Amino acid sequence: MMGEIYASLEDTVRYYGTKERPGCHYPFNFNLIMNVNQASNSTHFKTAIDSWMAVMNEDRWPNWVVSTQYAVFFSTYSHVSHCFPKQIGNHDQKRVATRYGPELADTLNILSLSLPGTAMTYNGEEIGMTDNFIRWEDTLDPQAINKGKDGYLAVSRDPCRTPMQWDDSLAAGNVAPSSSF
Repeated sequence: MMGEIYASLEDTVRYYGTKERPGCHYPFNFNLIMNVNQASNSTHFKTAIDSWMAVMNEDRWPNWVVSTQYAVFFSTYSHVSHCFPKQIGNHDQKRVATRYGPELADTLNILSLSLPGTAMTYNGEEIGMTDNFIRWEDTLDPQAINKGKDGYLAVSRDPCRTPMQWDDSLAAGNVAPSSSF
């Protein structure tokens, strides 16, 4: 069972449960989305990784909802690499190609698929989809609606939740600049 828990590290780890009362197999670790970004340096990434690894034990499967630069530190923890679910985006964050640029989308997908463990990808990340503009009239996200017409763009998750952006061109219109066919 997977659990999407946006909480402190201590609260997230509690969702694993205990031997007597097991909980989630994978309470998602969002340290690499919530605590690092494009401006982060290697120390920030190492701190996010070390804090998660410090609470792992033989009853807990480490997992990462990764942003970028994760592979730089992965080798440090190869002794627990038996099952690392990994994901480069999700339905609550801007798409990877929007956050880091379309030129890095393929690289981040390769990174995610190259790491040991179970690879998970959010719908469309595998083809480098970017966020779409969503007009106020088409807004569905409750948190965006609650902000109203003047504030919805700042909080809306609708731009990353669009359907697959396919058309009749090469690769259905989703060829990242670094891709070639």
